[in-house]
Amino acid sequence: MASRRRQASDTLGIPRQADHRWAGTQEDPRQGRRAHDRGSEGGARAMKNLHLVFTNYEGFGWSIHSPQLPGLAAGRTTSTDIVNDTPEILRFAGASTDDVGAPNVYVHEEHARTDPYGNEYLIRMYGPPNGDASDREHLAGLAAGAVDDGIWTDAERAKQPLLSTEERLIIVALPTDTLGWIRDQMDSDDSATLIVAAPGVGANAVWNVPYSVPGFESNLGRDLVELGLSDTSTVDEMLRALLAADAAVPSKALPESTAFRRELTSV
Repeated sequence: MASRRRQASDTLGIPRQADHRWAGTQEDPRQGRRAHDRGSEGGARAMKNLHLVFTNYEGFGWSIHSPQLPGLAAGRTTSTDIVNDTPEILRFAGASTDDVGAPNVYVHEEHARTDPYGNEYLIRMYGPPNGDASDREHLAGLAAGAVDDGIWTDAERAKQPLLSTEERLIIVALPTDTLGWIRDQMDSDDSATLIVAAPGVGANAVWNVPYSVPGFESNLGRDLVELGLSDTSTVDEMLRALLAADAAVPSKALPESTAFRRELTSV
């Protein structure tokens, strides 16, 4: 566990709280705006949108972090505990809201996996607690199964950027997601691989697109601004622009798998 960037421990020392069930609905992630504005120096950021990433470290418990709350680091043993304590954790961290179901709060479920060769992955999908995310869960399942079975070759893994902690971050994306919305769920030094369904390539085929923060300087060696893209551009527009520019966007058909099972909807 030494390489894990978010330990699943009671980092903030916040006592267990009564059951806070998540309620409300969340907006479609198609707003191409920056997710936060910086507040006063040393204080919490004044946030328009808040991205919360809940990571399941298999037998080691759950953690929560947010790019908009850089000081936030908390963990609990079970998904029930982390959900119940999240409102108090957010208040402690100085968030602008403690309501996980608020329209400007986006919940991402992330699972840590290790392939048979010892390569560590973090597989992330956006999943509103009270909303349908079956398309994303299907893609997350394909990715998790590929990791578990060691489907990706050495050459393919070489094109998947590493985090500073040596894990590979895989983010499930839909064609309608905006690049800015994806960027704002990532930490300032993160690099990731976006996986997007590629139905024209084959059954269970996915595009694999390297993506980094600040994100728009290069992508597969291409300048996104020169491609006519911005933070309001969608993933579909990015793929079309890259393919039109003859960029070698990797794709691969993955075996059917349900290895990624959402837990944050059942607590």
